[in-house]
Amino acid sequence: MLLMRETMTSGIASELPEFKGKLKDVNVYSTSLSISCKVKSTDDFKDYVSECKKMGFTIDADETNTSFEGFNETGYRLHTYVYSDKTMNISLNAPDEYSDMTWPTVGLASKLPKPANFSGKGKTVNDSSDNFTVYISQMSFDEYKDYVSECMEAGFIVDYDKTDKRFDARNPDNVSLSVSYEGGNVVRIDAEIEEPETTTTAPESTTAAPETTTSAPETTTAAPGTTDKLADDIQAAIEPKADEWEEKIDSIADDVENKLDSWLSGLGGATTTKSAEQTEPQKPADDTPANGIRPDFKKAMDAYEAYVDEYCEFMKKYDADSSNLTLLMEYGKMVSKLNEMTDAYDEWESEDLTDEELKYYIDVQARVSKKLIDVTG
Repeated sequence: MLLMRETMTSGIASELPEFKGKLKDVNVYSTSLSISCKVKSTDDFKDYVSECKKMGFTIDADETNTSFEGFNETGYRLHTYVYSDKTMNISLNAPDEYSDMTWPTVGLASKLPKPANFSGKGKTVNDSSDNFTVYISQMSFDEYKDYVSECMEAGFIVDYDKTDKRFDARNPDNVSLSVSYEGGNVVRIDAEIEEPETTTTAPESTTAAPETTTSAPETTTAAPGTTDKLADDIQAAIEPKADEWEEKIDSIADDVENKLDSWLSGLGGATTTKSAEQTEPQKPADDTPANGIRPDFKKAMDAYEAYVDEYCEFMKKYDADSSNLTLLMEYGKMVSKLNEMTDAYDEWESEDLTDEELKYYIDVQARVSKKLIDVTG
């Protein structure tokens, strides 16, 4: 019934249901699995998703006609999707290991509110006087939202940015905070102390400026229909490039998705059915901080994802009112900047990433890919 069952009958593969299809590529490691196969129709994909739900992949489930993502009770994360050429990809990642921990009472963590529903299970990545990174397990999505409210009540409201599963802000003491719901009842908390911006104040001039009398400029009222004509002119200028921009957007989404597939297939090495223990773990560079993530790397990743969020929100407004004059003028700028941000993001692909950076990079790829695919339909 399933070739996969004929070659893999234990380990991580046992978490998945059987599936009818022709396998193209299989990569199995101790904590991850990646499968590419052929289906006869999207009905095969939907049937497989139904079987996954029966096996418990119903936590934080997100489903479209061509993709499905969800967790089971033990924390395994499943992501499967089907392309127009009837190629179906299945990826499965084992949960991280979490242990007993206590909320720190010293260091930067002491400046953050302790979650009211703290389970006592988690993994501290970094804990110092100016940095704090921790993963907390057994924290539901509703509890995540409660914690975001606790942070805002504690003063983290300066320049805040809140989306469905991510919250960024800082407090008046320049403590920067990022809280994200990772899925599967896991929440990540990042905090660091930001260096205050230095500003140079020009010396006050002791010479009084001569008084000037400015007459109000004459106001003119545009003739009826002028604004409509301007909108029509802008629309006429944009329309010849609309298809080109849409192709660029689709290309960016496809490129992100293809890179994600490549990263997943390449984890632990490109050899088919190879154990992760056989690969040599990547060593951080000498100047890499204790948490394994360089500040400039994290800043670049977060900036890229934040702009994609901004771009997706803009596209929703544009799709709802494509004749809006202001939106028409901004459309080209948004696409151009998305290209620039994507190019800057891609430069990190050639870097030697630490294990933590690689995981962060892949997580951003997965989220950005889904957002771009959703907004472009």
